[in-house]
Amino acid sequence: MANADVILLAAMPAELAGVARRFDEIVPYGERRDAWRTYRVSVPGGEEVRLLTALCGVGAPEAADRIAGLKRLTSPRHLILVGCCGALRSGLGVGRPIVADGFVPETGGDVLHPDELVTRSIRAACPGADSGRFATAAAVLDTKEKKDACRRVSGADVVEMEGVWVARHAASAGIPFASLRFVLDGDCEDLELIGRKPMGGGRIPVAVLRDRLERIAEAIADWVERFAAQAGDPDGPALGNRP
Repeated sequence: MANADVILLAAMPAELAGVARRFDEIVPYGERRDAWRTYRVSVPGGEEVRLLTALCGVGAPEAADRIAGLKRLTSPRHLILVGCCGALRSGLGVGRPIVADGFVPETGGDVLHPDELVTRSIRAACPGADSGRFATAAAVLDTKEKKDACRRVSGADVVEMEGVWVARHAASAGIPFASLRFVLDGDCEDLELIGRKPMGGGRIPVAVLRDRLERIAEAIADWVERFAAQAGDPDGPALGNRP
């Protein structure tokens, strides 16, 4: 397989639902689908860009396998982790795009930095996005108190559950890595969680979070179209995915 123009990883199917709805999937005749899905994205000028996507699971338990599988498919020039996140810093509204400038465990520690070239390319396709440090947590931070504690210890701006792990695996594999996420819940919002009895008390209901996530999935697909247009434009921003 030739090099894909855009390679995305996400934790949950819902985060890539917009991509699956909008773009045509390529399923080679007689071949079994594997963990990586291939899509065809039309870009201005009549060109087509190939998009590879896969899921690493919440907390990235499948990240190592997905990256190993990616290297069997192609010679990846980049890997971009997309999805949702929770705000830790005030002023980050729901739906706000955030481009990672570093990844750190929720308990603090060394900061892992994304690839600068891929990060610039992400930002070029997402004007107005904020930059921030991503804290990687072991569980959903469902209360303001948990979010406040994470921000104090990690110094992060948003929280997610995969960034540090994917960054480490990508670095070990020699793949330039970066990440774009969209805010699902604000820093002062308490959340209801799937599978737990509703607690009331001003917590954001699961149904509201699902609706927000659906809009984020569409925002990710919108961004993919703009990013793919860059990949198909030889005079566009460098993407770190060409010789």
